[in-house]
Amino acid sequence: MAALDKLLGIPPALQDTVTDLTSEFTRREIRSIEREVERLERLFPQVRFGIVAAEVPANATLALYAFWLFNRGGLTAATERGSQNRLIMLALDPKAGRAVCMIGYGLEPFVSEARLISALHAAFPALSADQPGKAVVSFLHEMERQLAECSSELNRAFGIGDFEYQGLAHFLDSEEAASVVY
Repeated sequence: MAALDKLLGIPPALQDTVTDLTSEFTRREIRSIEREVERLERLFPQVRFGIVAAEVPANATLALYAFWLFNRGGLTAATERGSQNRLIMLALDPKAGRAVCMIGYGLEPFVSEARLISALHAAFPALSADQPGKAVVSFLHEMERQLAECSSELNRAFGIGDFEYQGLAHFLDSEEAASVVY
């Protein structure tokens, strides 16, 4: 990381959810992306998302720059290291029409490269049409599908049946309540 710090300098200040260093997103697009991220983080509370739009410096590739931002940009707390880092970061360079996705170590055993590629492929048509906001939303929608499939596969692997979440009220008013109270 020291070599990257020397090459790239001081990392830009990144926001929690959406950082647009290119000014490519409209305020409406940023709000839409933030709402979508909030929805996904409620659906998958163990996962966090970070979206970064930046023009990649001439002395770096997008993948290298994204790796540096992922590790130096402050998107995760000091306590979210190693297996506790469950961040999914989409980094895009809208002017170049390119995007890359990085995940924290805590997701690597569960979210395959093929799942990430699928989400990136979903973003590509809008990104190549110079619609970065739409590209991010397409990425997030496909990432939701991929995480849902991953979750379902894990449930099957551990013998947990598929169930529909019915909320706490269902358990409080049913015979099943005793099974969830300790």
